[in-house]
Amino acid sequence: MFKLKKNTPFGGKYVEYDVLQALSKDFLVIGSVDTDTGAYSFSRFETGTESEKILEGYIHDGLSFEDIVRRYAEDHIYPEDQEGVVSCFTIQNLRKALETKEDISVLARKIEDDKMRFIKGETRRIEGSLDSKVIVSIRDVDREIQKERERQNELTEAYNAVERASQAKNHFLYNMSHDIRTPLNAIMGYTTVATDNPNDPKMLKKCLGRIDDASHQVLNIINEILDINEYEEKSIFITEHNLTMADLERQITQTAQTMVHDKKLDFFVKNEDESGTLLIMDDAHMLRAIVNLISHSVRYTETGGNLSLTILPLKALDPDYRRYNFIFEDNGTGIEEEDKGVNIPIVRNILDALGGVLNIESVEGKGSKFIIDIEFKAARSQEEVISPDETDDGSNDQLVGKRVLVVDDSRVSNDIAVTILDGFGVMSESAYDGNTAIDMICENEVGYYDLILMDIDMPQMDGHETAREIRGLHRPDAKILPIIALTANVFEKTRQEAFSAGMNDFVTKPIDVAELREVLLKTIRH
Repeated sequence: MFKLKKNTPFGGKYVEYDVLQALSKDFLVIGSVDTDTGAYSFSRFETGTESEKILEGYIHDGLSFEDIVRRYAEDHIYPEDQEGVVSCFTIQNLRKALETKEDISVLARKIEDDKMRFIKGETRRIEGSLDSKVIVSIRDVDREIQKERERQNELTEAYNAVERASQAKNHFLYNMSHDIRTPLNAIMGYTTVATDNPNDPKMLKKCLGRIDDASHQVLNIINEILDINEYEEKSIFITEHNLTMADLERQITQTAQTMVHDKKLDFFVKNEDESGTLLIMDDAHMLRAIVNLISHSVRYTETGGNLSLTILPLKALDPDYRRYNFIFEDNGTGIEEEDKGVNIPIVRNILDALGGVLNIESVEGKGSKFIIDIEFKAARSQEEVISPDETDDGSNDQLVGKRVLVVDDSRVSNDIAVTILDGFGVMSESAYDGNTAIDMICENEVGYYDLILMDIDMPQMDGHETAREIRGLHRPDAKILPIIALTANVFEKTRQEAFSAGMNDFVTKPIDVAELREVLLKTIRH
């Protein structure tokens, strides 16, 4: 408490007692000492504590300033910090230090009621004073120290997170630089062999098959890189469809075969769900989660190893949902290698978005078991079920004679699309920029084109702008002419932007022939 009375003169001026009391609330001790004579006085020390009574006793006993400091340190300061406190407040040290400094301080830990708090001892010259008197104080800085520690812990954790992500990415890129060269070597090598053997149908068929397999491997690697970006940006967009577990099983099997082929791994899928229930799920992201597990196991399982997936239906608490365990096992290197890849964090991130969890059981040198636990809503009402208008009989009769305008600034991509369309019996025309595409539409009669395949990334006028321009044309077919986005940009954000620009559907490059055919049938049918 302060010993000054209200409106007491201080330094030639009157100072409000309440103001001083508020400003000094964190100070445990405030006083002054003359470094020439050793005379001292205290204007404040903490109220209502045992240390206050002890300090008053020191003063009452007539102890010197240095003795008071020493006794206070012995009674209240951690043993490891006592020497620093005593040294800071020794008269000789004060006099010497304050010859060149405005103030000196020491940080120490105080013991009070068996609890530890941080305090700061400070000594400051009185500004403008020519005599030897200095201000001494002990301030409670525990809150400041604790906040600083919390901030430092947060910074350390953030730094460690960035460091872990950087190490994971560096390791991933190191692996990719090796892994991507293997399929590229196959593509380049078998292309050379095919070129050298143009009249050998058997050899050509073998080379094309190997090139196709290697191309899918490159595509899987690119998808992993995209997954890293999604993992870091947490930019997962949920797009749900209706399908059975058997449909998802087929997607998994088709994708996995190309991944395990080169390492000669055996891969088995056992689907124990025989209900045929139509489920509402984001099958694309569910497939990517499982493919990342397969990719992880392929990377850490030796040639000739075994991988298996069991799809196990379980009882869900909510009758409107169906619960499943996807149990994926390998006989790879096990837990020692688990943290070296990026696949597992990617899987966890995807499952977080889908409402699932991943559990890992691993034995070093014997392999790993990954268990995905997730629920899907069952599509029961007619509104939830998206049924096709008619059954696909596998023929291209509905496409034969249709006219499609392919808009793509890449002549190679344009030529590939036209060649595929020719195989469907579709009549194709090409435009290599958006302005030309709009001119071609305007120069022909209404209904001349049945559909437009539109690239997104084009110079001058991109696919989004071109689509909006087409929709704004003053002609009867401007609003209903189907426009399908055709792009190598596979991010969900790009898909949503395409729909916002007025496009009807979305196909990614490299073109999956079956997917393009399905989209054409669905779109032209409508």
